[in-house]
Amino acid sequence: MTVAALRPAEIGIGKTFCTDASHNRRGRPGIYDPEVGIVKIVEPASGAPIAALVNFAVHGTAHGGGNMYYSADVMGVFERSVESTLGGGVALLLNGAEGDVAPDGGL
Repeated sequence: MTVAALRPAEIGIGKTFCTDASHNRRGRPGIYDPEVGIVKIVEPASGAPIAALVNFAVHGTAHGGGNMYYSADVMGVFERSVESTLGGGVALLLNGAEGDVAPDGGL
């Protein structure tokens, strides 16, 4: 990126909670962090998305050990979903404390 490409932006922060996207993989219901932290950067005039940073505690692997194909796995699916929902911009998942937190659902 060059200095000529720089432009004004607005930034917003927030949080929400998600209790249906992950679980404690040791069988301890409710013992994980469901908070989702969000930083969203937009064009000031139009509100068009530039970027979103999302912090969520979830282990980044949903594929089993038998799947050795190259994949963005959970992080890639998550980022593409956020970008699609926002209608543009770049999304980045910043992983939270995910030690024993497994993703729910399939990819």
